Amino acid sequence: MEELIKQLMNRFDKFELNMQEQNIKIDNIQISLQGQNEKIDNIQVRMQGQEEKIDNIQVRMQKQEEKIDNNQSENRSYFRRIETRLDQHQEIFQLISMK
Repeated sequence: MEELIKQLMNRFDKFELNMQEQNIKIDNIQISLQGQNEKIDNIQVRMQGQEEKIDNIQVRMQKQEEKIDNNQSENRSYFRRIETRLDQHQEIFQLISMK
């Protein structure tokens, strides 16, 4: 009977050692996962910074597009005035040439 108890105790000891080893492995995995989570968090922070930079670039591009549109409007208006003046000068020259 004592021999049977010793064998059971020996098996329980082995099982306990095995469980301790498994717990150590699980702890190591958790530590590794925490490190990975920290890396992911750092990447997310950097990506957020990149997104802010992209947003700033988009705002600047939109402002440049507005400037270009305004310049186009100003140029069209300016060329219309020039065209109108040229038409007026042409009429005047035609009148002068008819006399």
